[in-house]
Amino acid sequence: FILPLVYLYYIFNLKNYTSTSGVKAANKPKPLANKVTETVQKPKSEDQGLKSLRKYQKEIEELKVVYGAKEDVVKGLIEKRFQPPQITYDRFMSTINKCHELFYMEADSALNITRLAAEDTPRVDEEIEHKIETLKSLIDQIEDLTNELVINISSSGESTDEVKNLLDDMENLIESVKDY
Repeated sequence: FILPLVYLYYIFNLKNYTSTSGVKAANKPKPLANKVTETVQKPKSEDQGLKSLRKYQKEIEELKVVYGAKEDVVKGLIEKRFQPPQITYDRFMSTINKCHELFYMEADSALNITRLAAEDTPRVDEEIEHKIETLKSLIDQIEDLTNELVINISSSGESTDEVKNLLDDMENLIESVKDY
């Protein structure tokens, strides 16, 4: 009774082991890394929260990227304008660091609201929009500081009197070449 069952089992499994694709598939390890990276790369914000609030999550994530880029630029300009051992440098950098902390605290707070809200009510929308406006205003302030630093760096090197004197000297040289 058992012998025919073993024989059938052997025949069906023999076909799996004798085919070339079966051998290659058996020897080839399955890529677990792809599955792991897919689950790691997927942000938690997509898995949690209401669908109606996901638009806010996306907007907040984009604001975080923009802020990070602008913060790096302004820090570079501060280092260029004020050399690190100066008190002014320390003052500017401490303000930027406080702004960094406030920005990410507000962003995390807004993301938590979008993830944990049970209902999409007008009060929830209003609170998230208020936090997003705060984030945008911080970005605007960083951008204004960047613009002021760029203008200050470009204009601090030479005064208008120095430029005028240099142009006068150039004209004198041009006229003296005609004399030779």
